[in-house]
Amino acid sequence: MRPDNWARVYATPVEAAAWAAPLDAVPLDDDGEPLDYPADFSEVGLENPNDEGADVRTVAIIGDNPESGQTRQAPEMIELSNLVTVPNGGKIVLDVEPFTQEVISEYAHTNAVSLKAYYSL
Repeated sequence: MRPDNWARVYATPVEAAAWAAPLDAVPLDDDGEPLDYPADFSEVGLENPNDEGADVRTVAIIGDNPESGQTRQAPEMIELSNLVTVPNGGKIVLDVEPFTQEVISEYAHTNAVSLKAYYSL
């Protein structure tokens, strides 16, 4: 007998593009210049080196600073963009909201911030 909260789910296979390389998420300063580390960034540049366009979302992952011998954890993730399309071989620039900049700046000089663009629907 199945529990009452079970449901029958039907899935349909879909063809997904095979991306050869991940997209780079690059922190940019107020002048649009790349930063070595995402400290005090106001924009994020996304570059798609692939032959097909890519639908992505972008986040800032905030890692902790573990004790020696411990693994790093990511207790916080901050959304930087909704779904955006980066054209094949193209680049786009995303503005980062001032409030989001302020939140991330608390961690910016701790070597704990990582920017990631991930494929999404």
